Amino acid sequence: MDDDRNVLALPHSPEGIELRHLRAFVAVAEDLSFSKAAQKLFITQPALSRQVRSLERLVGCDLFRRSTQRVELTLAGEALLARARTLLAGLDDAITAVRAVGGELAGRMALLWEPWARASASDADWDHMRAAVEELHGRFAPPAEVTVAPVIAGGVPALRITPNQLSDAVVLYLHGGGYVSGSAFGYRHLAGAVAVAASAATLVVDYRLAPEHPHPAAVQDAVNAYLWLLDTVTGPRHSTRSARSSAA
Repeated sequence: MDDDRNVLALPHSPEGIELRHLRAFVAVAEDLSFSKAAQKLFITQPALSRQVRSLERLVGCDLFRRSTQRVELTLAGEALLARARTLLAGLDDAITAVRAVGGELAGRMALLWEPWARASASDADWDHMRAAVEELHGRFAPPAEVTVAPVIAGGVPALRITPNQLSDAVVLYLHGGGYVSGSAFGYRHLAGAVAVAASAATLVVDYRLAPEHPHPAAVQDAVNAYLWLLDTVTGPRHSTRSARSSAA
């Protein structure tokens, strides 16, 4: 007997289903709230509702039971949820694997860590290591949408990065490097990206580095710059705290 005769042929999934439909469905299903899901996805609630409605039309059934007081998954929605999560997680893993195989991420990480791998903390050539880090960051320019200006923030050298589109928000950016390398100048491109994304003026602190300046020198610089930033944004009522911190 031919077993194929006992298999019910079902149509393929509709061509119109997109990843945004599945991500919208999963977000609503996890919170059982359209408003919370919209905030999580950074879209408006009406736009989220349209995506879920589109998915329901494409699959041909309701995925949620909606009322003025609550949102619940239907049986069809429960059946889709686990499979949609698996599909989205698999896609994210696939993209990560492709990028890694392509060598872009691995190559950048290897280049970044090469100077550190050749030296231990006891025999480190700090000048060489720091130059390598600066050379790596120097390959990337700040975004065209920002202006960069030097400032002295509470006695600490810093860079103020101002995006073209500016809100009332302010960001204090403490660059990476394990407190032994990196600089405000080198991290302009990353801080600039933050400034553009947040539409916020961003202060990049050029704190002192170890081992020439042992702990807590870098922390003191960061605190002094933070107190200066508070005074700049909110007025002089923090000036006493700033002076006390500088004198400590």
